This record gives sequence, structure tokens and C-alpha cells, in this order.
Amino acid sequence: MAYTLTQLRAEVYANLGNPNELDPDVDSTKLDQICNEGQRQLAMWRDPVTGRMSRFRNLMSELYFKPKVITGVVGAGSTTSTIVLDTAVGTQNDRYNGWVVEVGGIVKYITDYVGATKTATVHSLYGTAPAAAAAYKLYKRFWLFIPSDDDWATSPSGEHIILPSTSTVYRAEGNFVEILKMQDLTQQRYVQEATRSDDFIGSIESSGDAQEWYRFGNKLYVDNNIDEADRSYRLEYYRLPTDMSADSDTPEIPEMFHYGIILWATAWGYRRAQESGDLYSTNRELVEYMRSTLSQYHVGNERGSYWSRLRNDRVGR
Repeated sequence: MAYTLTQLRAEVYANLGNPNELDPDVDSTKLDQICNEGQRQLAMWRDPVTGRMSRFRNLMSELYFKPKVITGVVGAGSTTSTIVLDTAVGTQNDRYNGWVVEVGGIVKYITDYVGATKTATVHSLYGTAPAAAAAYKLYKRFWLFIPSDDDWATSPSGEHIILPSTSTVYRAEGNFVEILKMQDLTQQRYVQEATRSDDFIGSIESSGDAQEWYRFGNKLYVDNNIDEADRSYRLEYYRLPTDMSADSDTPEIPEMFHYGIILWATAWGYRRAQESGDLYSTNRELVEYMRSTLSQYHVGNERGSYWSRLRNDRVGR
């Protein structure tokens, strides 16, 4: 059956007894937090024996994005170690760290950026300081995952991947879990995930189409600098479910898994109360429930092997 948040609160409270802070008639905040955490835990649940993970079809989402190439002219005051950019760039400190700047065919990495003066420090010295009014090109091989209201999301826009806000059909920013696939829409092909390798990132001068990708913290890297803006990409990713807040809200995970939230929340309460016997039996019930329900759910054919390949240790590799 489908449970509302009100019903989930009542079931968890009935299982755990009478702690005042868990009484839904006194203060429902703590119970709401527990039920929402239970939903998140089930969305990422891993069988402790087999390692099988729960991945739900309705928590798969997609994002579309493009490379960003900024062109402009060098400002006055550049030196052999710095280059002054023009009005085409943003004014936040460090915004262009890790980008490359190309002037007259010479390509440099930006290691520091001062927004107030639009001055970028480069990784190695120029032979001569870039001349004022010389044309420059600014581009990169990565995208940050940033909230839609972040300072770096605008002025200029399109530099990074903007995570959806709560007003869209997708879940709010911050609930991004893991990349599933990256697709080059322009060339109609999939970009391959890179194997673990110290030499994934090539030379500074390497530019071209993205052939491989990997995730590093909150960044999506590709193997080449993308110095052309006429590319479009699609990203498939797995996300966490929407938090419940209103009494009538129901969990976003499939209905057949709703009872698992009650089991997880009950186990949480027993753990906090240090009731080891009840905790052990509830955890066993949760494992058997999830195994049985996942067998009925048949996630194995969803997106091929990606369901079994998702691993927490891929984050921040």
C-alpha cells in the first residue's frame, strides 16, 4: 500500500513507543526527518551479503548542457605571469581556475583568478606579456555541478552544469547521486567512462571532441579541452527522492517499497535506544523485505549493467 507522511509517522511512532520528541501529535519534525532519511537510504540500499543495490527507474533523470567558449580582447596591465581579461567574463574570485586561455596560439592554464580586476595568473611565464587588445579565447575540459541560484550560474551563463531547482520536473539540486551515461548529441554517440588512470588528463594544448569522461568530486571532466561551442551533451544520472513535507505527501520511491521506510526508521530508533535485540531482528526483517521486493521489481534490465556498476567509491575518485 502507498503510505502518506502522516501514516509513516504513526507507524514508526507505534513501533518505537513513547519518546516525546517522536510523538506526531507533539512534534512531527523529527519523525519527518527520519522518514525522509529512510526513503533516501532505500533509494541507495545495498544488500549486505550480495552487494546488490536498489536503483529505481523513476529516480533516473537527465540534464542537457553545452561547452562554453569565451572570446575577448586582452586588457591593459598584463604581465609575463598574468593576463587581464575583458568585460566578457565573470567577477567572482577563482571562477576561471582550471580553464585554459589561448592568445596568439599560446595556451596556458589559469591557476588563479581575481574577479575584481579580472586578472588571471597562468601556470608558466609568457615570453612577453600579452599585448593589450590582442584576441584571447577561454575554454576548458570540465563542468561543475552547481545550484541554479549560484553566483557562477549567471553573468555569463552556460559555463557549468546547472542542477535543476525545485520548480522543475526534476528533483532539486543537491540530490544528484551519480552519473550513468554521457551522450554527445552532436555526433550521436556515447562518451565512454574513463578507466582509473593517472594520465587521463592530457597536455594543456589537447583540444577536440570528448572521447572519455570521469567524475572528480563535483566536477565532470573529459579528456580534451572543448574549444568549440557548437556541441551539445546529454547526461543520464541517478538522484535521491524528493523529501516529504506535507501530511498527504507520499514517498517518491515505488509504492511496493514504502513499508521498508517504516522498517528502516524503526531500526534507527532501536539503534538510538541501544536496544540491540530489537535492532538485530528489525535489520534482518529489512534485509529480507528488500531482497524479496527487489526480486519482484526487476531492476536488472534497466540500463543494462549500469545498475550493478554504480558504486559509492566512484565519487571523488
